[in-house]
Amino acid sequence: MRLIGLAVLFVLALLATLLLQTPLSRVQPWMPEMLRDGERFNGTLARGSVFGLHTVNGMLDLDWDLTPTSLLRGALGADVTFDWDGEVDGAGWASVGLGRVLTLREVLVTGRAQQLDKLVLPGVLQFIGDMRVELSDATLGEQQFGPVTGVVQWSQSQVIGQISVSLGDISLTLEERDGDTHGVLQNQGGDVALSGTVVLAPNGDYQTDIVAVPSPDADRGVQFTLDSIATPESGNRYRIRESGNLTQLN
Repeated sequence: MRLIGLAVLFVLALLATLLLQTPLSRVQPWMPEMLRDGERFNGTLARGSVFGLHTVNGMLDLDWDLTPTSLLRGALGADVTFDWDGEVDGAGWASVGLGRVLTLREVLVTGRAQQLDKLVLPGVLQFIGDMRVELSDATLGEQQFGPVTGVVQWSQSQVIGQISVSLGDISLTLEERDGDTHGVLQNQGGDVALSGTVVLAPNGDYQTDIVAVPSPDADRGVQFTLDSIATPESGNRYRIRESGNLTQLN
């Protein structure tokens, strides 16, 4: 029986090797139409790249190098690097396992905050500044939100809508506590001093508790905005408390 088991493992390993070394050009006819432009692809399934891939929010360049050991854990993992629209680039390790759960490790993403214009209230808000996201570990899926550990930084941040608000340098430090993601928010400089916490459970339940204090020389529109979205407290402080579930957000 042991000999049969070893033989099966050998055959499976051989098939996996042959599959992963298959040139991308041979499998493109079976890919979705947006992936059939052969001139944009190079390499094999195990180690390859794609240039100028059209996505909903811009052009994407992607390189990957599969890690075969991830297959032993029932996942497909790879070291990846990417460039999104020439404005955002990143690198790290990512894997997709059973249930389409995405695992990220040692990921670094940097770019201009302007890319948020395409994702958050397009045509209504503009975002200025430099973004830097460092994730030590993160687990994400259709019904799984964390835990996540890492740091999100937004330098020289500014939000432009009906008024322009400078928020200085913002940082959000994330760590895992009893399976939940706990975040500590703070900033330095800008029209509003921010401090607070964010808690996110793996099922998507979240709680935020943020204190905002406008600077004495902040535009009157900043005070008006805080009056409409936050609860006034003593000492010219405003508190923003929210709770809910991410799956129920529009």
